[in-house]
Amino acid sequence: MTCNSANGDPNSDSTSDIRGTMPRSTFLLSNFPSLGKLDWRNVLLGIGGLPAAHLVIKEYRAKYKKAIQLMKALPDDDPWSFRQQASVRCAYCNGADDQVGFPDLEIQVHASWLFFPFHRLYACFHERILAELINDPTSALPYWSWDSPPGMQMPAIYAASTSTRYDAKRNAKHLPPTVINLDYDFTESTSPIWK
Repeated sequence: MTCNSANGDPNSDSTSDIRGTMPRSTFLLSNFPSLGKLDWRNVLLGIGGLPAAHLVIKEYRAKYKKAIQLMKALPDDDPWSFRQQASVRCAYCNGADDQVGFPDLEIQVHASWLFFPFHRLYACFHERILAELINDPTSALPYWSWDSPPGMQMPAIYAASTSTRYDAKRNAKHLPPTVINLDYDFTESTSPIWK
């Protein structure tokens, strides 16, 4: 099984049901005894069957929008809900977890070695939930090609005010036509968004 896999993918176990009859509360953790089948190249690199986010076609945008709408329509206490998924992500961003024996040690996935493995696996689970909600096991998240000139802006699929992921409170300095700063080092002096 891989993230971004589709039927016919040699790295995919397409004969197995993603969730089967397993309750949602146990699916995300217990479905992965199959980690031995996971293609770690895809997990770490985000290599999948879809094009870059700035190149996705209209039909994909409609499927993605529907999946997010379904996720947002779930009750807040459903583990697959938008609220719960956001809570998982935020739990490791704000120093919410104290470390036993190390009360002053904060878990912060940003600006640490945890960033890539945490976000890639988080995106993997998020992707599989969205695919299940629209009953399309071939659905996958496109990758953000932020290191090529055409993809160096926030993709329209996320930035458009009609997007299900649009956030009116997002800093407008991050939105197109702003080009991302690949030399960003968390200081105001090097970031165009602070000017």
